[in-house]
Amino acid sequence: MDIHRTMLIALSAMHGRHEVSRAWCEHTASLGFKDVFVCVSEGDQESFDICQSHGFTICWRPNNPLSDKFNGALAYAFNMTNAARFMVLPSDDFVSQAWVDTMRASDEPYCIPHTCAILDAYTQNAYRITKNSLTPGSTMRFGAGRVVSRKVVEACEGQLWPSELNKGLDSASHARISRAGFTVKVVETEGIPITDLKTSENLWPFNTWSGSGRPCTADEALHMVSPEVRARIDAMKR
Repeated sequence: MDIHRTMLIALSAMHGRHEVSRAWCEHTASLGFKDVFVCVSEGDQESFDICQSHGFTICWRPNNPLSDKFNGALAYAFNMTNAARFMVLPSDDFVSQAWVDTMRASDEPYCIPHTCAILDAYTQNAYRITKNSLTPGSTMRFGAGRVVSRKVVEACEGQLWPSELNKGLDSASHARISRAGFTVKVVETEGIPITDLKTSENLWPFNTWSGSGRPCTADEALHMVSPEVRARIDAMKR
């Protein structure tokens, strides 16, 4: 195997929600990424300290617009490493080891998981989104966990997201990558590959997704995390 195919880097953005961030950093640090690049909101020293304690690489940007924070993390990772693949991993999304390993070994330039779970941090109610909508003219239902190759980043001129966006990042990025000539591959893995942990501070709260899939248990949604990370998430229940 080409060594560059093993060099998978995670990209994220972080602001506040420090209990979620602690759980996310602890989990993400266990997955064997070559590095994790996080763009932290200016002035959020606590998030900086949490990321630094796990050895992540950090850059600073204003909190808004969110698309500029993700592009900032991407630019930093692209210029600082020779990694061939980049995973978009928002700081409330818990990805499985199976998804990371599958993507590390993949040759596909643009991949997304076939399903995800949405979990309410306060009630631990959960839904499994069973299909990512990619019919012509449709919007992408979720983009967390997507992986792109270095070639995709180059074709998008170093920006996977249009500037000045706070919402609709997944669909806007998908459209940008598609216009650059790349077709997404929806990849299946055993179990739920990624779970989005929802709190009251999310742009798209849990209730937005009610009825978008089938109910699942918290144990199913959080099968990928360690007992220690699960305890952190359980402590958020109200």
